[in-house]
Amino acid sequence: MNPPTKRRKKTVRLFDSDGSLIDLPSVLALMDAWSDAALLVSEERLVLATNATLRRFLGAHPDAVIGLDAYELLFPDGGAPDPCPLELAVQEGLERHTAMWERLDTGRWLEASITLTPFVTRKKNRVYLFRQRDVSDREEVLEQIKLRTQELEALRDLLLLDPAVPLNMLLQLALERLVDLSWLGVQRRGIVFLADASGNLTMRAAVGLSTSAINHCAHVPAGTCICGSAAAARELVYSAEVGREHSRRHDDIQPHGHYCVPFSTEDRLLGVLTFYLPAGHRRSRREEAFLRSAASVVGVMVERAHSREDKAGQHQQANDTLQASIRTIGCMVERLTPSTAAHQRRVTELANALGQALEFEPHRLQGLGVAASLHDIGEVAVPRHLLEQPGTLEPNDEDQVRAHVELGAGFVEAAGFDWPVADMIRQHHEAWDGSGYPQGLAGQDILLEARIIVVADTVETIASSHPHSPAMGLAASGAALLEGRGTRFDPAVVEAFMRLMDQDGLPTWLAAHGG
Repeated sequence: MNPPTKRRKKTVRLFDSDGSLIDLPSVLALMDAWSDAALLVSEERLVLATNATLRRFLGAHPDAVIGLDAYELLFPDGGAPDPCPLELAVQEGLERHTAMWERLDTGRWLEASITLTPFVTRKKNRVYLFRQRDVSDREEVLEQIKLRTQELEALRDLLLLDPAVPLNMLLQLALERLVDLSWLGVQRRGIVFLADASGNLTMRAAVGLSTSAINHCAHVPAGTCICGSAAAARELVYSAEVGREHSRRHDDIQPHGHYCVPFSTEDRLLGVLTFYLPAGHRRSRREEAFLRSAASVVGVMVERAHSREDKAGQHQQANDTLQASIRTIGCMVERLTPSTAAHQRRVTELANALGQALEFEPHRLQGLGVAASLHDIGEVAVPRHLLEQPGTLEPNDEDQVRAHVELGAGFVEAAGFDWPVADMIRQHHEAWDGSGYPQGLAGQDILLEARIIVVADTVETIASSHPHSPAMGLAASGAALLEGRGTRFDPAVVEAFMRLMDQDGLPTWLAAHGG
């Protein structure tokens, strides 16, 4: 038997610009500490060295891959990006280049960074550092942010519709906006029904329906067909196909499904939104959550119209409509980020107490309450795991969380409030000494309402329990305010809080945390 053949060690030598030999083992030791796959590659795409992560993935001896084509090594079954990022960097003389692509064979997203090193080979070829990582999880988070932003922009567009136009026209415009959303899996067919006091439905707007369908669905008695069932239950009803529950049929009916979404006040059914679905459509929780929010906005439209019709009760109904708008947005926050909704309720109570202590007149106090109740609405577009993560966030993650103030301000700018609510939300993380964000405002340049909200926000965050931090109590909250007085916090607002604490004027939830 012949003795086993020893693997011949391949020697790679790299040099710096002066021609001095590089200490390659030290370079490889640094690369081995990385979790990303990495290799040194010549401008001719030949592998010069690999790190431990890549070797584990390949299951190959270091010497077995030296001299191979880097792309044939990394993508033996295809899935390489086109154009090749390394060739692009070489051709255009780039010192650094990043590319991201989706592997069609696996559906995973990969990111490669190409960096020109100061090394050269014996043949004076330039040497590049090629690092590759799987960023599929990051792309999924970005996709979720994109989806939430789409939903919020669609709701904002509904709120931007002119409330002065006749109600039927307003409902028609709203329905057309909804069925035209390309990312919503509904057909361009739908109905808006309004309900009378007995729950009977009358068609007030329609898109894409035949004359026969309009005639059959113009009036739907309470509790009949799918729409009437949704109205009676005041719950969204989904139907995948035309079944027995679809009792109102017409001659030209085609296979389809439905989402029937009621909208109402606390004590009265207002109507039903009905959307048509293509045959075989799969039920979607995301679609249902969005359609519930959209129905709530349509309900606000109807309430506004009713308030204009009743001149005698105009002032009270306008206030009710405002509260309905706030409830609509609050319900959306509650569904997407429950912990944020509870936090906002407690901050609002404390902000109102501080506003009273600072002698706000009633109208201004109401505006403060609106802003406080919506101050973190932008968090619906931030991944929940970042909001609930304890400890210090990575810089990129912190930037995503900080973006909630601008997002929140943008969401409410179209709501038509009597107060500068958007600016109050935008400024509620500014600091008295100018060290806050997003604008770096200082002192009196920050709205007083925002200065109150940041104090209430800080107290609630410290005193109460949250997914990212335990409850520290009232004493710890007060100590934090005193420490930040004159730097982060307006001294006058801190003094108002201390007076409330001395006079037992704090909200019940906060006083319960003890002194």
